[in-house]
Amino acid sequence: MAKEIEKRFICKFVPKGLKPLDIKQGYVFHELDKQIRVRIINDVFGSICIKFTETIERDEFEYNIPLKDAQEIFDKCELKLTKIRYKTKIGKYTVDIDKYPTGLITAEVELDSKDDDFDLPDYLGEEVTGDYRYSNIHIAEQISSSNIDTIKKFNKF
Repeated sequence: MAKEIEKRFICKFVPKGLKPLDIKQGYVFHELDKQIRVRIINDVFGSICIKFTETIERDEFEYNIPLKDAQEIFDKCELKLTKIRYKTKIGKYTVDIDKYPTGLITAEVELDSKDDDFDLPDYLGEEVTGDYRYSNIHIAEQISSSNIDTIKKFNKF
């Protein structure tokens, strides 16, 4: 079992020079505190992930799967999300910056402990850890009820 400890922030902007990753993910199952999702990165890599969410700390099990399998599972999902991810660091901590078709940009800082402290760079704004409105599932729900043509233009999917 892997523990994931992270804090989520509104991101004011994406720092220059970061390489984008195109991400598609579909939710096979989701409830408020647990989910199973499939992810495809740059149409070359597939994974499946099972998460049990508590607060800042959660159990996460992620496994690589063949791309063909990931695509089949994704195609069968009703709830889907596309986003562009950028990876960077704050000191020793990994930061995943996600830009959504809605224009929202969030950043997740992966920590070693829930008590870890770090200096916020200028691109990070308000902390929204634990705020359901900024969860991927909620964002996917919002996107699924909006204009799909706009989403396709944004993400090129």
